[in-house]
Amino acid sequence: MSTERLDGLQAADQYAGMLNAAIRPNEFDQYEPQHLVRIRHQLRRVGGQTWGYGFKVMALPDTMTSYPWWPSEGL
Repeated sequence: MSTERLDGLQAADQYAGMLNAAIRPNEFDQYEPQHLVRIRHQLRRVGGQTWGYGFKVMALPDTMTSYPWWPSEGL
């Protein structure tokens, strides 16, 4: 594949795709959080928190922590 076809892909697009796969069920009604959880050490944190810094999700905090895959120590 030519690099010209991938020219517009940026890291933010990849992270957004991982977040999307983690919070939206796939065709088998399952979540795919493994990619997001694996890169969580790369997310920007302020005071140990990623919300509002590494990710800006338009939802209540309880919405995110209610996912069955959510790590007990947080994202």
